[in-house]
Amino acid sequence: MSEPVLFVGCPTCGKAVSKQAAACPSCGHQFKAPGAFNPFHDLVHGCLVLVVIGFVLFCILAIGKM
Repeated sequence: MSEPVLFVGCPTCGKAVSKQAAACPSCGHQFKAPGAFNPFHDLVHGCLVLVVIGFVLFCILAIGKM
């Protein structure tokens, strides 16, 4: 079973555009660069970003206590 396609309104022309589209097919408004990485859209990458941020903060706090 495939995922349902979600649509958003284009901020330029207001027409419905797939959330997976890089640009609006009607007016060409760019939503993201082709192949762009959105860490909060992909759960695995989003979790990895949070882990890295947590590790960096831990290191900063550990160094500050020395």
